[in-house]
Amino acid sequence: MPFDNLGGADDEYFADGVVEEITAALSRVRDFFVIARQSAFTYKGHFVDVREVGRELGVAYVVEGTVRRGGNRLRISVQLVDAETRAQLWSERYEGATEDVFEFQDRIAAQVAGAIHPAIRGAEIELARRKPPASLRAYDLVMRAYPNIWGRRKDANDLAIELLRKAIAIDPAYGRAHALLAWCHASNAVFLWAEHPESELEKALAAVEAAGSIGDDPTALAAAGWALSMCGEQERAATFIERALALDPNNAWAWARRGWIAIYKNEAALALDRFHRAMTLSPMDPFAFAVRLGTGYALAKTGSLSQAVTIAREIIAAHPDIVIPYRYLAAWSAMDGDLETARWAAQKLLTVQPDFTIERFRLLPIFRNTPEWADQMVEALKLAGLPER
Repeated sequence: MPFDNLGGADDEYFADGVVEEITAALSRVRDFFVIARQSAFTYKGHFVDVREVGRELGVAYVVEGTVRRGGNRLRISVQLVDAETRAQLWSERYEGATEDVFEFQDRIAAQVAGAIHPAIRGAEIELARRKPPASLRAYDLVMRAYPNIWGRRKDANDLAIELLRKAIAIDPAYGRAHALLAWCHASNAVFLWAEHPESELEKALAAVEAAGSIGDDPTALAAAGWALSMCGEQERAATFIERALALDPNNAWAWARRGWIAIYKNEAALALDRFHRAMTLSPMDPFAFAVRLGTGYALAKTGSLSQAVTIAREIIAAHPDIVIPYRYLAAWSAMDGDLETARWAAQKLLTVQPDFTIERFRLLPIFRNTPEWADQMVEALKLAGLPER
């Protein structure tokens, strides 16, 4: 919608420009059907009810906001509203200097697009939850699978696999369902939730192949790319991720995966900017812990072990139920000479995952391009007291 200009008439161009940039940014997200600026601007200067807008334009969500300039400062407020219920789903305020007007405009557009994506997905998940099981479509089943994909636990991941298989049974050509299924099987392997990780990686690769034509779906491309990365196919994974970002430059998942791929390709120095971009676009993302862990991993590989340890500690404090940070805290603390913390983390890991062995961890394909680093990790985990076999 046209933003309300709370400043002088001279600021009208900027308010309109912000809306045009946000519209363009959202239009690049293939999940969204976005009304063109020309149609939305027919409401400019008129008070209208968002429910009426939703019905007239055939949309489910409305982005609205205000622009105010005071001296050399700009303040822009943006909110996402459910057109049917009028409920506010997300809001943010941005401030900056007027001399940075165009850079500021681009940044707002990118951040709004990145933040609105998970907000809308969250609303769609809630809508699917409210539907009776008998009326569920493949799309609804995928929406129900999402929070379980984010669940960070084996039981939640298994439920996601079950829901995605049901979606595929209804629509065998549903590329995103196959791509997310690949994600889940790869997670079973890399988190060592499966007794035979190699079998899960085979299933992940099969699901990527079954996904077929996902060339215009950034979410599916990001999921398939991550699965390929976990299977050790970093070059092919990078191709998927780059395609996702070409379609949707504000896809936080794709930026995060791009960071991890840099780590696995032994290019850790490149990863930090990519993780920072992911966090900027989606600071409340369900996978924010993985972005922070990736940041710690990149720091550890570039020699900043104490910073890496601090990040691992912070993740554990915020999410004590997530197993994988204990693995890295044990290794990085041992590398940093803090064996007390390393052994504490190792014991926590074994309490939750008693079948963990260094050998199973070392055999993961993520170490294929970084054998020297893998050997360092192995020695550190031995010092922490974790079993070799």
